[in-house]
Amino acid sequence: MIGAGIISGLLAAPFGWIDWFKIPAGTRAKSIGLVHALGNIVVVVLFAASSLIRGNNGWDPTAWALVCSFAGVVLAVVNRMAGRRARRAPRSRRRRAEFIEPPARGRVAAFLRPSPVT
Repeated sequence: MIGAGIISGLLAAPFGWIDWFKIPAGTRAKSIGLVHALGNIVVVVLFAASSLIRGNNGWDPTAWALVCSFAGVVLAVVNRMAGRRARRAPRSRRRRAEFIEPPARGRVAAFLRPSPVT
């Protein structure tokens, strides 16, 4: 099952890469997309490491295999929020302009903040 997830993650990567290049440079959406892409890479690496550590003992994993798996799940959930945030552009022109403007300096984890409701 872990192998299927690794393969599907690798198959999805080129399409995400194509979508990311269509986003205008210097925008908040582009930076959120970059965080999402890097998170996906780390998730695939964590699950690949877990699979390699398990070897043929899939039913009796070591502690490190479990740590990699659980860290991958947690990061995948947080990373999904970043991906949803990048995909969900505002509908009004004013809010879309705010979404597309370059990111402000000094903001950490902007994708975790809820969107303002107007």
